[in-house]
Amino acid sequence: MADSVIQPSESAGSNAMPAGTSAGPDCTHERPGTSLEAAHEQLDRAVHAAVARVTGGLSPTALSLAWLDWALSLTGSPGRHYALVGRILDYWQARLAGAPVRRSDGSDPRFADPDWDRWPFNLLRDAFLQIESFWQDAATGLCGVSPHNEHVVSFAARQCTDTFSPTNCWWLNPEVLRAIAATGGGNFVDGTRNWLEDQQDLFAGHAPGTSRRRCAPHCVGRDVATTPGKVVYRNPLIELIQYLPQTPTVRREPVLIVPSWIMKYYILDLSPHNSLTRYLVEHGHSVFMISWRKRGMSG
Repeated sequence: MADSVIQPSESAGSNAMPAGTSAGPDCTHERPGTSLEAAHEQLDRAVHAAVARVTGGLSPTALSLAWLDWALSLTGSPGRHYALVGRILDYWQARLAGAPVRRSDGSDPRFADPDWDRWPFNLLRDAFLQIESFWQDAATGLCGVSPHNEHVVSFAARQCTDTFSPTNCWWLNPEVLRAIAATGGGNFVDGTRNWLEDQQDLFAGHAPGTSRRRCAPHCVGRDVATTPGKVVYRNPLIELIQYLPQTPTVRREPVLIVPSWIMKYYILDLSPHNSLTRYLVEHGHSVFMISWRKRGMSG
């Protein structure tokens, strides 16, 4: 790798939020009071952090209030009860009587394989899509539910029903069954290996599939961020990278790129064939790129 290719050692996007913004009320400032009050506040912060780790940052209170708003509104809508139950009964009566029922329109990519049109997989697919559609109808269009709560409940209902999709069950998925027959069960061995690697990443504090061991082919300066440049200014918050134009003539006005706070500096210089930075310098522009520094976040 050429010496001119920069790799700022402290350049990185940060999960920290910009100054003046926060995900919620500021609970970290010091307040006058007794040591007992400070201990109470520390306990609250520890509990809130533990809940956030368990829920992935979701607020159980907000989710519970959204479900309560929906449930109370549905309880007071007997006409909607009748319509929803009647829809399910009509579907299964048609199934038991052998009458034609509405089939999947093929727009769901989970069921794109032709084997989903064969029995018994078509029965599983159609039943699942009916249940999914039922819950979406039940979660939306209720009088009295706030738009925000309706969106939360609809999204949560979709996630829950998707969990029970026959595509997620290997013994109900014709594509997986074909793979088992073709590999003699080798696909399970490969899947188990990938799962174990994901667990190793989690125990090491990485998101699954993002550790250096798994991402070795994507080395900064060799595979990504290959446009030559140099750091021309540095302070506790940023590093300013300069990319010189690669043409005999240079445009008068330089280009300054300020990536999002959480982005790496090479977000626009991923590889030579799709690099905005390289495109600009090859067309006579002087480019300056801000790279946010992790070390500056603690100051």
